[in-house]
Amino acid sequence: MQSPDPRLRLIALLMMAVSLVAGLATSASAKYCGDNAGGVRVPCACGDTVTSDTRLQPSDPVVNERCPLDGLMVAPPMLADSITIDLNGLTISGAPYGIGIRVLGGGSSGAIVLGCGAQRDHAEIIGFRTGIESRLFGSVARIENVEVRGARRHGLWLRGRGVLLSHVTASSNGGDGIYLAGQGGRLVGVIAFGNAGNGVTVLADASVIEVDAEHNGKHGVLARGRNPAFGEVRTIANGAAGVVASNVIESATPSRIVSEGNGRDDRIRKRGTGKRP
Repeated sequence: MQSPDPRLRLIALLMMAVSLVAGLATSASAKYCGDNAGGVRVPCACGDTVTSDTRLQPSDPVVNERCPLDGLMVAPPMLADSITIDLNGLTISGAPYGIGIRVLGGGSSGAIVLGCGAQRDHAEIIGFRTGIESRLFGSVARIENVEVRGARRHGLWLRGRGVLLSHVTASSNGGDGIYLAGQGGRLVGVIAFGNAGNGVTVLADASVIEVDAEHNGKHGVLARGRNPAFGEVRTIANGAAGVVASNVIESATPSRIVSEGNGRDDRIRKRGTGKRP
């Protein structure tokens, strides 16, 4: 095999350097933004930190440019009860190096991310390395009416307690559509399709799962935790099993799961059967 052309390597290094400089410039100009940033409304731009309840406006720079690194960070004051960021049906787009919405904190009750707007019933987060990420346990309470697509890794990566995902769509992401770890959690009206990994991964006890997972590269739904409860679940044409779950509570029955055309059979273990998936 021939060695790469030194000129091509030099061009690649120069392109990486340009991207890094652009990202550093964005970070250097980042500021606090939102509807109450020091008593006034400050428009949000790429890399800014939202510190108060905020509704994005069509004139905000963050929805009018492609972010080179993070889209927005969310970090309310230390003693806040919660914080709500309303995406107002708008789109935040980025390159595969940062996080679309990076939740650093959500107050004592957790952050709320809403997507519905006057012109569209959902908001979009497109590109980025991960669409929405929260690694601090309990920093997210609820995410509604948001579509995350085209991330280089996961659509959503969340750690939390009792997180509600309502009418969230994750599509064409390079890893899992949705990855949720922690305790509890409820996924209602969730759609995951065309993701390279699992459509939905839930590593949480006592979760409630009502999802539609289609054409994902691995499992449609992977539920690892005690007593997951399945509502209406539809898994179609996924690369591996439609559903993989252990310790399913007795009230959940396979008849509520529609599973067709998957690469492997479902593997569901109910309590007391002694069989492992």
